[in-house]
Amino acid sequence: MIEGPDQNHFEAHYSPWRLLLLSLLGIGFVSAGLWMIGAFGEPPTPRRLSPEMAYAIGWVCILFFGALAVFLLKKAMTGGLAVRVDQVGIFDARVSDTIIPWASIVSMGSYSIRQTKFFGFELSDAGTLNLKRYTRMSAAANRSLTGFPYAISMTGTDKSHSDLLAAIDRFAPRSI
Repeated sequence: MIEGPDQNHFEAHYSPWRLLLLSLLGIGFVSAGLWMIGAFGEPPTPRRLSPEMAYAIGWVCILFFGALAVFLLKKAMTGGLAVRVDQVGIFDARVSDTIIPWASIVSMGSYSIRQTKFFGFELSDAGTLNLKRYTRMSAAANRSLTGFPYAISMTGTDKSHSDLLAAIDRFAPRSI
């Protein structure tokens, strides 16, 4: 839904409360990793994995989810614009440093993975756009899993997936 005095664009900002809840989930995984490496006493005895593999998985949990929790906490404190859709194109601060013009989008669609909804799209000139490094690196894997190399999720923002789709329906050219 396009709201407010300026209905010429759609904006979604980072939601501090949602990001805080996601970071708490990450901290929970860090705690599980600490338990797996024996930080709270005797580590669990895995039935399906070797103790060495469980130890390695514990460290992966600690490092990955620890970094994720710090990133989400920082984003919760700083806030800011996450997604903007207007007549020029789409901007997602997590995907690109600049707006992605509608003319660069050759296909798009909505999909979900385990009840998390995404807006996926493909670009005609991805090499000329200022995409974030991890966005470029994950494009091939995303395409093989979802059919689209790039995706936008409203997780952690103050707007919903249906709000995003309504904005795209309003502003995207019908030729896409």
